[in-house]
Amino acid sequence: MNKDLFKEFPPISQQEWLQQISKDLKGADFDEKLVWHSDEGIGIRPFYSNEDKKASSSAVFSHTQWHHVVEIVVQEAKFANEFALKALNKGATGLHFILRAETEIDIDRLFQGVLFEYVFCVIELHLNNANLKTRIDNFFTQYNPVVPIQQLYIVQAPIHLMELGVMPIQHLDATALFAIGQNYSTLKINASQYANAGANQTQQLSFALAHLNAYLSLPNAVKVLQGQKIVIELAVGSNYFFEIAKHRALRQLILFLLDAYGINAELIVLSKTAYYNKSGADSYSNLLRTSTEAMSAIIGGCNALVVSRFDCFVKEKQDQAVWWALNQSLMLEHESYFNQIADVSAGSYYIEHLTLSFCELAWQMFQAIETEGGWLKYLESGEAERNVRETCSQLIHHYQSKEKTMIGVNQFINTVENYIPDYDTEWNGKFRPFNVAQSINS
Repeated sequence: MNKDLFKEFPPISQQEWLQQISKDLKGADFDEKLVWHSDEGIGIRPFYSNEDKKASSSAVFSHTQWHHVVEIVVQEAKFANEFALKALNKGATGLHFILRAETEIDIDRLFQGVLFEYVFCVIELHLNNANLKTRIDNFFTQYNPVVPIQQLYIVQAPIHLMELGVMPIQHLDATALFAIGQNYSTLKINASQYANAGANQTQQLSFALAHLNAYLSLPNAVKVLQGQKIVIELAVGSNYFFEIAKHRALRQLILFLLDAYGINAELIVLSKTAYYNKSGADSYSNLLRTSTEAMSAIIGGCNALVVSRFDCFVKEKQDQAVWWALNQSLMLEHESYFNQIADVSAGSYYIEHLTLSFCELAWQMFQAIETEGGWLKYLESGEAERNVRETCSQLIHHYQSKEKTMIGVNQFINTVENYIPDYDTEWNGKFRPFNVAQSINS
């Protein structure tokens, strides 16, 4: 049968849909009855059409595969190394080492047996220790790979150290960029902390832009970053479609900013399931959240994914929890086939509309930050913290009043289980992490 059935159904314009809806509402206001507004002020309608795209759709990214990454906070070299090798044997294809300990770390022991030429790896220091950085550089100078190392990122993130309270906020020295491209050193922008502190999607995107622009404004930044890779860490929450659009908008915004400087660089998006929305009581409900969050990150185009353990806020943690988290990422590839199509959401009227909305709102906020003197001045003035705290307070209010629903937290609450939030009570950073469950019950 060669008959084209679609020709029997003439196209209907958006205006015709609105007229029919208005008729069905019998005089009631369309916006009041059927449109809800997100925390960013985006009006969400019940339907979208081709007219909402405002431009022909095209894929924002071309890759289909992502790396299954396990995060390792290094306190002791032997334990961290054994954990890393076990993760790789269980199917992980990537590692994210975070070094926070002030004690000396045996770098040779930490990296023993890891074949970096075959593994996606980010190595990050959350302390200002030039000696430790030198020892890491020396290790890889002497490392003799079977094939060239392609995906090793020893990240440079001086602004993030300022945000963490490790370094004082001051004028950013151009020497911060000199090491980029040498000994696998890579620039990294950490935007995940903004989400975990309570920032909405627009704030996360605009802060990431302003953060990056602080580096781009340095002398010789264009020369240093030309042809390099830039790692951007992004937290992914449970607002499924918004998070897909946020990831797509991030790529468009960052590439637009780089293009303004004439920089051709490759973005490596490292997505991590958020912590702010995880429950301690009824912690198994977190498995549902991390599953949809992982899906959003993959559909949105992450290059690497870290899924958090479901019992992250439970005092008595289960040994299997970290492997269940890894398996969630693996199952989306091997059983759900999420790696078959690049940017599968391209062309979706709703997601394209959200992507464009986030781009417009984030760019406006970014311009406002730059007008006030840029990211470091915005950070030092405390305005960034104040804005995030206001957004965080609004979010908590939505859950306390049950305008928003979170299973096991403000709906179907478990009053029996108790938990201790796993956050540092002596946090010195600018963007203090918070937890919805703890906040609405305190």
